[in-house]
Amino acid sequence: MSLRLRYDSVVKQFETDEGSVLALNKVSAEVREGELFCLLGPSGCGKTTLLRSTAGLETINDGKIFYGDEDFSLTPPYKRNIGMVFQNYALYPHMTVFENVAYALRIRKSPAEEIKKKVEEIMELVGLPGVLNRGPSELSGGQQQRVALARALVYDPELLLLDEPLANLDAKLKVQMRSEIRRIQKAAGVTTIYVTHDQLEAMAISDRLAIMDNGVICQVGTPNEIYSNPKSQFIAGFIGTMNFFEARIRPEETKALIDIDGITKEVQLQKTAEAAAGVTVAVRPEHVRLTTKDSGTTTGGGTEGTSGGFEGRIQILQFLGMYIRYQVVITIGGEEKVIQVDIDREYADAREGDSVRIDFSPEHMIVFQHGERIA
Repeated sequence: MSLRLRYDSVVKQFETDEGSVLALNKVSAEVREGELFCLLGPSGCGKTTLLRSTAGLETINDGKIFYGDEDFSLTPPYKRNIGMVFQNYALYPHMTVFENVAYALRIRKSPAEEIKKKVEEIMELVGLPGVLNRGPSELSGGQQQRVALARALVYDPELLLLDEPLANLDAKLKVQMRSEIRRIQKAAGVTTIYVTHDQLEAMAISDRLAIMDNGVICQVGTPNEIYSNPKSQFIAGFIGTMNFFEARIRPEETKALIDIDGITKEVQLQKTAEAAAGVTVAVRPEHVRLTTKDSGTTTGGGTEGTSGGFEGRIQILQFLGMYIRYQVVITIGGEEKVIQVDIDREYADAREGDSVRIDFSPEHMIVFQHGERIA
């Protein structure tokens, strides 16, 4: 039997002084056995409510949550065998690290020798074998987080739930800890749900992720699938950096001509388009070509030797490690618009204030109408 976790039309409604709030609106999704599955979305989208409902800390109003063939909706929280890690670690300050990690095993009345063995093994797994006699206050934030992970994993839970576990760490430590969490999760082999509002964190750590908004799951996929093929304009704007252009469309049977302020591109349609309605074109910064008007040198975006496109001026240059991000001001429809262009630093020779031309290929365009992808 596959021990996957499945949400079947889950509904959760809260009653407030202002009225009812629908936190989860018929949420359906599946988490595969052994995978690290991220719930990603803006604040208030329902991701933490879904996590707490999985743990039994919230009672759902409708639908079901299955783990394998077991209906979690009918299972008391203490019988769900779930480990949880919170953003504030929740370590007991008056206990040593050993006692913090051993606590759940003592509650389960495990033999002393087994407790000692399992605590030592799990602390070895999280990379902190030498801190067992210290108090939590003697540890760094990253060490405390690993102790919290050890405590959640020591009794071999079937599911591990992480609620924004890196929220209180600084930027550099976040990068280190997300790698550690993935390493530990894969070594333990435990099915894990990870809640975050940080898109870079979710993309870096997850096997698959679900994008949530207003109590619904908008799209589920691998990080690459979500980044490369967003299903809606909301997801395109939420994941990574995206340039948007308002345009007109002239659809045919399977293709359409897209007019962006006089620049015309032909795209293949995925869905029927309305000729009378406008469209929004989305292009990633790495897919925009930049040509310096003086030298004629073209860089970025794949295909070289572009002609046409939009004239502009480099307003700001940002060094971002492996690439340079240019903010290029162009004029569309009589109004100035800032376009982000990412160029490999080895080929980036334009400077702030330079006059440039930008363009992009039709195959790199994503087209939305009424917020939904059509091409």
